[in-house]
Formats: sequence, structure tokens, C-alpha cells
Amino acid sequence: WNSYRKVGALQNDVIHFELWDEDWVNDDYLGEATISINGDLKFNEIIELPFIFKDSKFDDLGSNIRLKIFKESDLNFKDKTIYLIRHGESEFNRALEKSDVVEMWSKTDHPLTLKGIEQSIDLNKKIKNADIQDENVKDFLSVDAIFTSPLSRAAQTAFISLSEHPKIKESGLILLANCREFKSIGGRDSTGNRLGADIKDRCLDKLKRHKDDEFIDQYKTISWDYNDCDSKWWSGIHDKSNKEVDERFDDFVNFVRYRPERNIIIVSHSVFIRYFFKRYLPKNEDDKTYDDVYDERYETAYCNDDVDDAEIVEKSDDNNLDFDTKLATWKLENGGCIKVDLKFNDSYRDGVMVNSKKLMFDSVLRERGKKDRKR
Repeated sequence: WNSYRKVGALQNDVIHFELWDEDWVNDDYLGEATISINGDLKFNEIIELPFIFKDSKFDDLGSNIRLKIFKESDLNFKDKTIYLIRHGESEFNRALEKSDVVEMWSKTDHPLTLKGIEQSIDLNKKIKNADIQDENVKDFLSVDAIFTSPLSRAAQTAFISLSEHPKIKESGLILLANCREFKSIGGRDSTGNRLGADIKDRCLDKLKRHKDDEFIDQYKTISWDYNDCDSKWWSGIHDKSNKEVDERFDDFVNFVRYRPERNIIIVSHSVFIRYFFKRYLPKNEDDKTYDDVYDERYETAYCNDDVDDAEIVEKSDDNNLDFDTKLATWKLENGGCIKVDLKFNDSYRDGVMVNSKKLMFDSVLRERGKKDRKR
């Protein structure tokens, strides 16, 4: 786990950290750590701070916290741009379409299908054939970093669709646990089963079901930064309670806001992307947030990345209520991409607001399937 936080502390204050084990039944207090602002912290230096556990039986955990303090003026950009890409079709999506319960529930972390691989290849071609004189394309090709959910379908989409991107050739992919899909109760497709370098190995290995060694070998040289995925990064039973949704986005927004990169690509999932727009689009003319359009935080696992049973699509990127409502309630197509300009101010919800948005590379929004809409 890593995160950025704005700390409004005075020179003589002390920062106090508590370590808790959260689970479905009870939250257990494990230990604490403190550090003095005045005497212990220095700018741009990493400090290892051990936890003092309430019981010596926890000492073997070896947990510590690593701190690095920055001046807000060095990091806090007032605006940033993110490019959200949704993964290609996964085996869970296909099984859901066929009502194949065994396929859906007997496995975890479902990889891409052949169709999903082809959707990723198609996005790769669209990027290569895009007009490089277009300012939006120029900005996309000059991002500062590429992040991806560690779930296989997203990571596979990232290295296939972006294999020719200048940034991935220069510095590779960075895994980011917080942009993984939200997990409903029993959501097997959002349950991970690998850590660190094993995530990369599994992603490449699962391609063998559909592609030969020549196809797979071209992606082996892409470098991966496993970031916060060297230890368990997926949720337990579910993470769709109001509290957990709030915590996830609070972490995500602070991460984006205080990272040094100004423009980034994030490969993620339909529910995560939809929730993002529901929270951070500007209020509508009735002074309601898009959380009020309809609340789907407790939707069943069947609604995660549901199949598209309607050919109703929305290509408009006009800044109007209708398009905003679709962003908050429809879903970005598999292999789709949308550019989002963000403004940061502490007066906004979680300190961020969507300033503008634009569908890219002929991407479309699709109306959600019947199982989604029935709620």
C-alpha cells in the first residue's frame, strides 16, 4: 500500500499512525507509530518508521511505514490529465453472456478472451494510425507514466494496446492496486491470485490459450514496476460499501493529485470508471451530484462488466448534461479510451472535479445490459 496525503501540520506537531486489521466482522487494532514534524522529518528523504505493536506476537510481521515529505508547492498541480482505458473482453464477460456458471465461479482473475485480445490489438492499431497533428493525440503520446490495474484482463490490455507507445518503451508499466475493479460479494473476476513478478508471468502465460509464442514474445521485454502489488492487493469479500468506495477513491485521487506526473494513462475497469464519473462530474442543473442519478454501489457481481445487449452507443463528447449522465450510468466499451481533464481544489469533493472529457480513438459509450438496468 502506498498513498499521498496532505498534512496540515505545524512545526511542533506530531504525526500519529495506527495500524488496523480490517475484516468482515471486526476491525482489530494492531499497533501505532509516531513521528515529530520538528525533529524527525526532512524534505525529500525517505524515513523508515517501525510500528510498536500492542502484542509481541505481531512483531514477526515486521511492518513499518516509509515516509517522504514534500513541499506541496513542488507537487500540487492545479490541473492534470488522465486517459482512462477499459480492458478488452474477459473470460468472465463471455461466461456471463453464455450463463456459464462453472466458468464464472470456478476461477479467479479471468484473463482476456481471444475477442478481448483482438480488441486490444485494434486499439493499438487505432493509436498508431491516429493523426499525430491532433493535439489530443500528441498529448496522449507524450504522457509521463502508464498505470494499470493488476487484474490480468487490464494488464494484458495495457501491454498489448500500448506496446508501441513511447512511454511504455521508455519505462514500461506501473501496477496500481487502487484502480482495480470494485468487487461485489462473490466477485471472482475481481479476486487476484498472484503477487509481484508472478502477475506478469501469469498474464503472458494465459495468452497461450489463444496466441503462439511469436505473438507473446514481443511483450516479454516490456518492463513492469510492481509498485504496491508485492503483497495482497485484492479485496476480501467485497469493497462496495459506501465506506470502502469512499476510501478507495480518496486514496486514488490523492495518488493522482500528488504524483509528480502531469499526464498519465490508467488502464482500468467499467465499474471503476463509471463510479469515477458519478463522483467527480460537476453538479447538474438541479444541484444534485451524479450519485443521485441512481445508486449502484450494492449491485451484484453479475453487473460487473456486464455484456452489451444493446447497440445504443454515444459518441458525443459535448459538454452537456445528457453526455455526463451517460458517463455516470452507461459504460465505456471494451478497449475504449476517454481523455479526462481534472481540476484540483480542496473545496471540491475529495479535492477534484472533472473539468472536461473527450472520447478518443473512435471509442463509444454503451448502454448497460439488462442485468445492469434491472436495478
